[in-house]
Formats: sequence, structure tokens, C-alpha cells
Amino acid sequence: MFRPELPPAAAMALLPHEHVYWIGRPDPRVWFRASDVPAVLFGLFFTAFAVVWEAMVISMGGSMLFQIWGIPFILVGLYTAFGRLAHRSWQRRSTTYVLTDHRALSVIRGKIRAYSATEGPREITTRGNGSHVTLQYGEVIQVVDDDGPVFTWGTGRTGSSSGARRGLVGVVFEEVADVTGLMDASRRVATRKRSIQDT
Repeated sequence: MFRPELPPAAAMALLPHEHVYWIGRPDPRVWFRASDVPAVLFGLFFTAFAVVWEAMVISMGGSMLFQIWGIPFILVGLYTAFGRLAHRSWQRRSTTYVLTDHRALSVIRGKIRAYSATEGPREITTRGNGSHVTLQYGEVIQVVDDDGPVFTWGTGRTGSSSGARRGLVGVVFEEVADVTGLMDASRRVATRKRSIQDT
């Protein structure tokens, strides 16, 4: 299986004596999930309504302003139904996940969110056929942007610097095809923690 390289931003953010156990990516081919159904249906309904309204305006010889007025609504409907899915697939192609002996890192186009991995994932979701797994980790301990790392040790409250983003967004390793590799690495993190506690 293809193994992505460690992104430079992640390499710079590694702590002293921190070891990388696993590197992977979300599967960009998995672009649809059951939770998308309501949004897609709403987007289709919204688009259909906007198209009918636009057609009525044109057929009645409405002013150019009213003809143009309906176009943004059509675009919003199309994005709600399909655009989000295409954006998700595109974003996954530029996303890398890194699991170390201390943290879970999500790297998206040079921006990093990192969370403690020593307690293990809060939630593990496996597709019915076992082809993909999703791991959700806990609270934020670091946010890194182009200006460098911003550390927040303790309660998960993000720090700030020039260009740093604020907020609590859980790190999720989403739709990973390397199920065996990721789960083995996650167990290694848990085993390491137990061995440290026993010493």
C-alpha cells in the first residue's frame, strides 16, 4: 500500500523524542456517506425550486435583474447537493494523518491540528465490509499554521498567534483504507502508555 511521506509541517512540529508510528491519508474515493442524504435531498429540492422560479421569470419576460437574481440560488442548491461532496474529495487528496507515540496529527495543506493520542481514540467506526476505519481523537493540544506552532497544554484551549485559527475541532482520521496499519499503530500507542505506567 502507498505510504505518504511525512509532511514538512508535521516534521517541524514533532516534539523532542516523539516517534512516528503511522502515516496515512483518507480515501478520496469515499466521497459519500449516509449522513449526507438529508443535505443532498434538500439541495436537490432547493435547486429545483430555483430553476422553476428562474424559468417562470424568463418565460414571463421578467427584467434582467430578476433573471440574474435566481442564478445564485441555483448555484447554492447545486453546491449543497453536489459541491460539498466534490470539495470533500478534493480536500482529502491534500490531507495527511500522522500518529505518533504521543499525538494524532491532521495535516491539511500545511495546517496542522494535533491531539493527545495516549488515551486512544474516543470513537472507532468501521465500514460494514471492514474496508475503511474512522478514528476520532480527543481535545486540542496544538494548532500550527504558517507562522509556526501554537502550543496549548492542558484543557484543550487553543492559543493564538499571527494567523492562528482558534476553536475546538476534534481530530478525526476519516475513512482510512489502511485499517490494519492504523489500528496496529493505535494499539502500539496504548501498549507504550501501559508499559510506562508499569515502570
